[in-house]
Amino acid sequence: MIWHEKRAICELLQSLFTTDELRRFVAVLPQSRSLINGLPGGTASLAALSVAVVDALERFGLLDDNLFEHLEAERPKRSTDIAAVQAAWQRAVASRRSDRDGAIESDHDTVFPGMDDLGESWLPTASTGAPDAASTRQTMGTGTRIFVEPVAQIRFLPVPGGLFAMGARSGSTQPGQHIRQTRLSPYWLAETPVTNRQYRTFLTARSETSEPVYWRDQRFNRPQQPVVGVNWYEAKEFCRWLSEELGLVISLPTEAQWEFAARGTDGRDYPWGSEPPDSTRAYFGERWNIACPRPVASLLASRGPFGHLDLAGNVMEWCLGSHGIDAAWQNHGPGSVATEPEHELPDISVKGGAYGDGPSELRAAYRRMIHATVASPALGFRVALMRVPAQASQSVHALGSNRE
Repeated sequence: MIWHEKRAICELLQSLFTTDELRRFVAVLPQSRSLINGLPGGTASLAALSVAVVDALERFGLLDDNLFEHLEAERPKRSTDIAAVQAAWQRAVASRRSDRDGAIESDHDTVFPGMDDLGESWLPTASTGAPDAASTRQTMGTGTRIFVEPVAQIRFLPVPGGLFAMGARSGSTQPGQHIRQTRLSPYWLAETPVTNRQYRTFLTARSETSEPVYWRDQRFNRPQQPVVGVNWYEAKEFCRWLSEELGLVISLPTEAQWEFAARGTDGRDYPWGSEPPDSTRAYFGERWNIACPRPVASLLASRGPFGHLDLAGNVMEWCLGSHGIDAAWQNHGPGSVATEPEHELPDISVKGGAYGDGPSELRAAYRRMIHATVASPALGFRVALMRVPAQASQSVHALGSNRE
């Protein structure tokens, strides 16, 4: 199930039930005992519970037309058009099934018409800080603003910047990862890693560019899967192309920017908090030679402090530069501004952990060093919007009205 479908069902459940009502509804479904065992405790919010319910329904094969019959039988007091959501869900599933043989060449784009207008209470409110106050962003439900660029349709969420404790705690086995106070200016970061569909836009525009290593492998080339098999130089070239197309400054995030988006100002261990990862929050612990990345945004409970998804598990992500040499950070005392080395070093910082990793590799402070030429089936990237030039303010204002 791709994220548009999952989001639609989550929103439907939240519109129909309170937290207690949703738990009672699950109790009357087939395999209710197994379903209930996989749900969070009684203090979970309605949004978190709905995400866990949808994940459990999918896992047990109960996300089908019978679910909507059960929902209709509940005769909810709230005014919600279950039939409309069911019809949209059926169209999405039919479209996705017809797309399976087309792989990455398909133009399939599963969306739920009108679902973006239902109010997105599942999305936590991010800071209103922004790189440029003149630029106009969209507003989502609770006040989170997003910017959807019109070329590859990448969604950016704002990160306010500020001072945070970067690095691993005492006793870490990672060299050079001691805690240091790092200050960042506001920036925007893509909500998810770049997908195959988005990367295809780049390949179409730059016909001389080589395809990623696993581009024609059916395990890795679904449109909504994160693009993998891309080395650091190729990821940077994607950023360069998109910057030229938009007239904006697009780049890989620095290691500090990536880590701040994953842990915020409270020093959390994982994007969602300090609780250890589980199947509702991260895709991890799979067998490397069998598993493959899930579509982006499959786990809404993975959201970080500023609303970003998939910062732990699924695929690792390239950062802009290398901090493998600890001396590069020795002069960064409290209140300093983090910058990346201007020269290109062969070993690059990689963050986030992947589908075959364990819980410790998913920690926000965890870093790997990987050679810039490596193209791995477990390594992708997301992009950052560094700043909006004053001369581009008008164009950003015009683009801000588009929705993905």
